[in-house]
Amino acid sequence: MNLESIDIREFDPGHVHDPVFRQFFAISPELMLILDRDGSVRHLNPAWLAILGYSQQDIRLTPLLELVHPEDVPAAREILNNGCPWQASRILRMKTKAGPYRSIEWLAQKQDGWLYATGRDISESLRDKKNLEKLASRDALTGVYNRHHFDLVIVDLMDFADRYQEPLSCFLFDLDHFKDVNDTYGHQVGDRVLQKIVQVAGQSLRQSDLVFRFGGEEFLVLLPHTAIDGAAIAAEKLRMAIADTNFPIVGLQTVSIGVAEWIQAESLHHWLRRTDEALYQAKACGRDCVIDARELEESTFVTNLMEWQSEWNSGNRIIDRQHRELIQLANKLLKLYLTNSEPTVFLTQLSRLMEHIENHFQTEEQILREIGYPETAAHAKVHAKLVTKLVSLKAAYLNGEVKASVFFSFVVDDVVVEHMGKVDSTYFDWTRKEQGE
Repeated sequence: MNLESIDIREFDPGHVHDPVFRQFFAISPELMLILDRDGSVRHLNPAWLAILGYSQQDIRLTPLLELVHPEDVPAAREILNNGCPWQASRILRMKTKAGPYRSIEWLAQKQDGWLYATGRDISESLRDKKNLEKLASRDALTGVYNRHHFDLVIVDLMDFADRYQEPLSCFLFDLDHFKDVNDTYGHQVGDRVLQKIVQVAGQSLRQSDLVFRFGGEEFLVLLPHTAIDGAAIAAEKLRMAIADTNFPIVGLQTVSIGVAEWIQAESLHHWLRRTDEALYQAKACGRDCVIDARELEESTFVTNLMEWQSEWNSGNRIIDRQHRELIQLANKLLKLYLTNSEPTVFLTQLSRLMEHIENHFQTEEQILREIGYPETAAHAKVHAKLVTKLVSLKAAYLNGEVKASVFFSFVVDDVVVEHMGKVDSTYFDWTRKEQGE
């Protein structure tokens, strides 16, 4: 298609006859389109033939909206009616003459009722982006999801389970004596064993179950809409399938599995710790078995008292003193729980801990404002969320909806380890500078 075949006789603006304008239209690698006040096509360039396969005559005989993917028609109508906002673009899937769709990023402006639009084919870059996203979320060896992808999806799954009162379970499994496989046959054989394990898991599990490689020979399976009994059955089915598989070179292999259902309001750290403990018990019981976290004593997960870490020193004496008091109060509460103290004594100590946390947050925010810490407002919002969660956990505990271990896991994992140990460290340069350290 050459420039002479483009019909521009009906186009009114005088500059269309400018040789520079005509040459620009002819050589542009992007789709170019001009519509008149009636929405009729007045001018398009040769790139339409190169990218989508349509000639000027094709476009004149085919309404533009018929070329747009049905799901993108509303966006296309908006472009035709109003153009695109300044410095904004719209992506439309447009059908080629050969049949497949290509993704076109459009920029369009309306002036005096005329629409001037240019479209860039971004199909390949979108495909590359999707491939990169897939690579970023998948384990390179086995093809299952990686830990990074787990971190991206788990919060939404937990929120959904909480909002709609849906069960959510998981199980951890790893190969028994896998080190012996690598030591005896080499890592290449070990890699093939892991790939075979994933293949067996894919045949054994449901399509809705999500498999993640957590590292080494350890895998985690998320089972949405599944209570602990169903998860234990799925885990046992997988264990038996692997035990019945004859692996090339190495022969028979077994796995140990720990299963746990997420408890309402439970922190992710606590849930995974219970699951990991169940896996540990499965190995301690002789391997090649499934252990349900319900079989373990609740105290197994809360017996470790917290100790002050030197890296938690902020440099501000008031903040550090209150942080130390927080740990002392949490440890005292834990001891009362483990010694089966009177409920009234336990609740009194629980109230003291919560009061201390709220007062500490207020004091910390005041100190940060006084030293000019620029992220004080954002820090205060984090505090507010933690206090809200503490209040709801206490209410749920009093109503018998959650166990005391869930409250402890939140204090230890979310308030101390995550917030005090990580989030608070972002202001340490400011507090240490203020104290002359």
